[in-house]
Amino acid sequence: MGAKLSFEEKEWKGVSDQAKDIVSKMLERDPAVRCSSEEALNHAWFKMNSDEKVDVDLDMILHRIKAFRAP
Repeated sequence: MGAKLSFEEKEWKGVSDQAKDIVSKMLERDPAVRCSSEEALNHAWFKMNSDEKVDVDLDMILHRIKAFRAP
């Protein structure tokens, strides 16, 4: 069993519930439950100040994330 994610008041004071929600979904330990990069980019937190659809190369982002992971 691993650490439980918590949002300590000192560090997270003033951070929106939507921001905490996307952080929680992106840090989910179970890959079957964790949000995909597309789901993350289309989360309400990213869209709060934009009505535009996010247009990115998700395959390129996934490649960079895989390259970044520790061995």
